[in-house]
Amino acid sequence: MTFKFKTWAKLVIFTILAMFGIGIITVTIVIDPYGELNFVKTKFNNKKFASNYTTGPFLLSEKLKTDKYSLIFGTSRTQLVNSSMIHGDLLNYSTSLYANPSDVYNVLRQFNEIQLRNINTIYYLVDTHVFTDKKSLYEKLNLHSNIDFYRQVFSGLNMKKIHYAISCVRRNLGRYDNYLNEFGENIYLRHKIFNPKSKIDHFRIPSFTKSSIEYLQKIDSFCKKENIKIKYFTPVYNIWYLKKVDLELYRLQFKAFLTVIDKIYDFHLIDDISYDYNNFTGTDHYNTITTAKVMSILESNESSIIINEENIDEKFDTMAIKIREHNGY
Repeated sequence: MTFKFKTWAKLVIFTILAMFGIGIITVTIVIDPYGELNFVKTKFNNKKFASNYTTGPFLLSEKLKTDKYSLIFGTSRTQLVNSSMIHGDLLNYSTSLYANPSDVYNVLRQFNEIQLRNINTIYYLVDTHVFTDKKSLYEKLNLHSNIDFYRQVFSGLNMKKIHYAISCVRRNLGRYDNYLNEFGENIYLRHKIFNPKSKIDHFRIPSFTKSSIEYLQKIDSFCKKENIKIKYFTPVYNIWYLKKVDLELYRLQFKAFLTVIDKIYDFHLIDDISYDYNNFTGTDHYNTITTAKVMSILESNESSIIINEENIDEKFDTMAIKIREHNGY
């Protein structure tokens, strides 16, 4: 009797695990919440709302083999950048590849001659919190390997993927405020507005390590060697956030960046943007309209906001005075 019970119990466990595995595979192929396979297209999965960090760069980089694009590497603060904001088409890596310089470099170095020729301009958000020591997955993953791609697709079969699949169906059949398109662009339909009177207790502490600065230098050297135009730029902050942070930490960080790159477009404090809380969706994030303004300034090559080794102290001193002089909401 005991033997039969153990056999029955094993059969039940095996059946449950098999059904679970089949369920995840079905989710991957049919719902495809990250838009990795695109085998099935229905009203249940028409729009995508999440991306897979490991497979996103494969999908975006593949597009470079056939058409010309500008690229943007950034964080959640640049996910809203889309092709309508620049001259030409765009691939936005912000939604799948965070802006850590080791990741950016190890993706760029894998591009073949055709992909490199198809790059118009690279926009790189040198964000405050991403310059950390990090071993990139793309040191080993080959962006040109189908085996590596499908291995990453099916190695991600887990509860997180099921969660995103359920969310994908629910949002497609209901209401959603934003979605991700196939170019990595986060398209927002509605935005909340930042309340400057709310408590600001979440700060992006500036960091930079020796390794991250070395990778930033590698990126710059690579682009110069391949004759690729690259524009470095900072996040945009609102005045209420800047009044709370230690500005000297930001000064030190960007002075470190400027030891290996020539110039950065500085958006820390912009008169037409930073003083109006309607331009922001949170303490340190901004909306689509502000994002478009930033890209317009970048496209115009506005020299007045450029910082380099010669003027960075003057720029930060002026910024500190403006912050101290600001009163109220």
